[in-house]
Amino acid sequence: MSEYTKQIRRVSEERTQTQEELNQVLQELGSRTVETARDEKIPGLEKLLREHDEIRDGLSQAGSAIERMVDIDVREREIQQTMKNLRAERDDLGRGLSGVYEQIGAVAFRLFRESPLVDAGYSSAFEALARYQDEVRAIENKLDQINRQNQESNKPGILERIRTSGKDAYLRNRRNARENRLPRLLQSTGEQLAQGDFIKQVDDDELNRVSEPLRQVRRRWEEIDQQLQDLAQESGRLVEEFNDISGGQGLKRARGEREADIARLQEQRDNVLLQIGMVAEEKRSPQFSEILDKLDNLRSKLATLDSILARLHAGMQAETVARDLKICRKEQDKTEKDIEVLQEQLRKLQEEESALQAQLNQLETERGDPMELLER
Repeated sequence: MSEYTKQIRRVSEERTQTQEELNQVLQELGSRTVETARDEKIPGLEKLLREHDEIRDGLSQAGSAIERMVDIDVREREIQQTMKNLRAERDDLGRGLSGVYEQIGAVAFRLFRESPLVDAGYSSAFEALARYQDEVRAIENKLDQINRQNQESNKPGILERIRTSGKDAYLRNRRNARENRLPRLLQSTGEQLAQGDFIKQVDDDELNRVSEPLRQVRRRWEEIDQQLQDLAQESGRLVEEFNDISGGQGLKRARGEREADIARLQEQRDNVLLQIGMVAEEKRSPQFSEILDKLDNLRSKLATLDSILARLHAGMQAETVARDLKICRKEQDKTEKDIEVLQEQLRKLQEEESALQAQLNQLETERGDPMELLER
């Protein structure tokens, strides 16, 4: 690579940077001109100002659309997480009521057995518990009977002891199995009664006391249900708004398209500001003297760089021409030498031709008329 090529590359890069700086200063001048041009009504700027305003509005709309879509996406995520947490809380509250339902069932069954004020219409709700109580009582009676028989018999036989012992164990196992079912029966009965108006109708102090946790949970359930409803409505409105803004696209794609629009509009805006700056540079308004001086310096620098580039290109071309000229002269010298060799060859051929011609003439003279010789 020649020095001219290196210098041309260096100066070209400097010129590109200077041109970019000039464009930036022109855009700055254009931006400041926009702020005052409407009041001063500078000729030649009406169309450019309208284009600038349209681009500015487009940038504002695209930026606002991105910001709003992001805000909606963030809020929608918050809503979904909040709804998930509320549903989990609701489920947890429901799972925590098993003990409350069991207490309600126990108190309600006692009231059903002991109080004549309990409406007989609720008897069907207590059928399973009543059947359980009857079964346990029957087992207890049989166990008592076995115990009395053992006490009455002074020395029962071995077989009798084995028989009564086995029967006693069997009945105790049955009783234990029934008793293990009791909490589940009480819970099921309590939950069934709590879903109706039993607690309100009976209005017993103890029943009201054990039911208070259920009332608290129900109040919280109502609050949760209302919150879920409000959040679902808000989510619906946000989704509808998001689809209107995005055109039914997802956030990533819609945002990408808006960002592409912004990049395109910014390029258009910079071009319009550049044109406005060029018009303002021609008007030479005194209020922009500082920027105009900077532009003058940059244009002077560009002119200097252009002159240097022209000289460098001329120097590089001269270098190329000189190299080509050297090659041409070398070829010319070679050709001239080739010509000298050929001329010497030509001279020898001409001498040979003369000798051969003289020999031919001599021989033809000696031969005479060939026709005469051939006819004999």
